Amino acid sequence: MNQLSQIIRGVNARLVAGSTFIKHAYGVAVKGDRVKDKADYIVHVGNGELIPVTDFDKFTGSAFWVRNTNVLLAQSNTQNQLSSCADVFDFTYPMRLVTTVFRSEIPCDNDTAVDAVAEQIIRSISGKYKASDFGVMAQNISIAPKSYQDNFLNLILPYTLVVCVIDFNFALTIRKDCMSEICENKYQSNGITQAY
Repeated sequence: MNQLSQIIRGVNARLVAGSTFIKHAYGVAVKGDRVKDKADYIVHVGNGELIPVTDFDKFTGSAFWVRNTNVLLAQSNTQNQLSSCADVFDFTYPMRLVTTVFRSEIPCDNDTAVDAVAEQIIRSISGKYKASDFGVMAQNISIAPKSYQDNFLNLILPYTLVVCVIDFNFALTIRKDCMSEICENKYQSNGITQAY
């Protein structure tokens, strides 16, 4: 399992535990063919199987991730390279969290309900983390919010749902020799599980 997948598992566990509204969190979704007229986005769960993530009636509040733009790469600064005696790279994953919550579940259901949802999510998952928090080999992990909005592309939803779309940057500093699956497989999950 790669480091981004492992981190998203951990972030999703924090999201569900730290949010009053979000009851189910999926991994990284892609735009898919319409399955039963509901699957605008799907996640792969292994062995070629996929499940829709846009069947919002199933949960009080749900969330899924999409890649926002290209992953950014840069060679890390000299201090990090000297201290580790290895090539070190900075990865920045621009990720978008798409959430929906039934308005009836939000105590402050008014024209700023999206702000209440966004603030609770940002509070529960943003920050700086140690590699051991997610069971990965990255030296530094930072999850920083960038912006949020109340709509997502062409996803048309009833007014009974609040849509909150938050852009985050996942920043990781990784030694080159820890990018392979061999290195990652030594450090498996720290017990955090993800509901697809």
